[in-house]
Amino acid sequence: MAQDKYSVEKFLRKISTSHWLILFLTTLYLLLPNQNPSSDSIGYAACVKHQKYLYLAHHLLYNPFMLMLHKLFGFGCDVLAFTSAINAIFAGFSLWVFNEILLIKSNYQKTFFQILFVGSCYGFCRYATENETYVLPLFFSLSGTLFFIRFQKQNQETKNIILSGVFLSIACLFHQIHFWWWLGVLIALTFQQKNLKNLFFYVTPAFLVPMVYLFVYYNYIELHNFINIFNFIFSDYYNNHADINIGFIAIPLTIINLIRSIIQIHGNFIYLFEISKIFYTPIILLLITAIIFLFHILKTFKIPKNKNYDVFDTAIIWALSLHVLFAFISDGNAEFLVMAPFLLLLIFINKTTQKPFNYLSISVFIWNVTLAVLPSFFIKWDNREEICKFYQKEKGGLFILKNKPMVENLYFYKTGIDPALGMVSVPTSKKDLTNIKDSINLYELNSQKVYTDLFIKDKYVTRGSIVNNYKIIIKDFNSYKQTVIENKNEPIIVQLTKD
Repeated sequence: MAQDKYSVEKFLRKISTSHWLILFLTTLYLLLPNQNPSSDSIGYAACVKHQKYLYLAHHLLYNPFMLMLHKLFGFGCDVLAFTSAINAIFAGFSLWVFNEILLIKSNYQKTFFQILFVGSCYGFCRYATENETYVLPLFFSLSGTLFFIRFQKQNQETKNIILSGVFLSIACLFHQIHFWWWLGVLIALTFQQKNLKNLFFYVTPAFLVPMVYLFVYYNYIELHNFINIFNFIFSDYYNNHADINIGFIAIPLTIINLIRSIIQIHGNFIYLFEISKIFYTPIILLLITAIIFLFHILKTFKIPKNKNYDVFDTAIIWALSLHVLFAFISDGNAEFLVMAPFLLLLIFINKTTQKPFNYLSISVFIWNVTLAVLPSFFIKWDNREEICKFYQKEKGGLFILKNKPMVENLYFYKTGIDPALGMVSVPTSKKDLTNIKDSINLYELNSQKVYTDLFIKDKYVTRGSIVNNYKIIIKDFNSYKQTVIENKNEPIIVQLTKD
């Protein structure tokens, strides 16, 4: 009994304020899930719920892993809610692993504000509150990095370099983007350590990745769907679900999305400001603390003279550089930059031990909780649910929708039916417009109804309205008679008929 009491006391002494913070943030993610989940989030949940399209090559094991957990621990829970909760829990695990890395990386033992910073960063807390595929691979990459830093800084035990390779390889099976993190470590080992034995132990577990892809391809994928194994592995690129594109627009988009990986910047801010002036507070706070932190950086900045980066630092620099470069050639994709704040903090750890960084971390937390997490929990930003219900009731008509994938995936989630027939996206080119007008004529000839949400005003300026210029498209539809269909005095959709 005395021994048990001693063990409990010893355990409690090891718990730091950082651990309590991790518990607090994890609870926050669990209690405030995003009530406006992305179309992908709903789509993945539908795949798990109806056990269709489980093996998606871009993030091969995500859906099967969620299905397994739901069968073991779901107990009849709503799949979307359950998978969002799993992401919240793994977000907590990720912060715990990152805390362990920080403790080894720096002699500075107080990691509270570093954990507050990364745990509050928008790119991370956004995906910690919904069913997206970016938190789980981050957990595995951080775990691999923890074993790598143990190998480099504490001892040269072979098991640590093997486990590093294992976890970083598993991360690639949960999302292909984490190949760049694995590669960053490989480059550092190759050019700095030059130890063939360590290279062998690190690389060998990576053969797990092609073996799993081959196993899935030959056992679970209908072969006629894909020309060959490579067509399957890179199916998102063949099918234009993921883009590789280099253009001038990629430079500002990459910079903006790097900033957005830390703080939320969105058109819905205008709507929040109209609700209450209190939403200006986090912006003012962050501006002040960011300026203070910037002055601190400039004041303490020194050009390093003959600085020799160790293997771990080199690996992190390579991993960050490769991730940012890949995001750049993917039109600055924000989703590919979720890991950026973690890697940045490891590189600039010495700049985060002073009070200016503490103030900045608190401001980032206030900003993202106030302007992102809480609004996404309390406010319904669109009428996707109402449109989906109306579609279920009025099937057989033509639905011209601003966010077709969202409604399509929601219908798939609710019914298990995919694809949803009669849904088309709002036209974005003259060719699309001509085709849709032909479809409208065909539907009307067959006495079928035509609906669109193009005339329903959004609560805020959306990316789609800017990129697709809805105002110009609306002019082309003004020749049709418009009948607004409402639910509880709220407009849902508009029926189009010829005058």
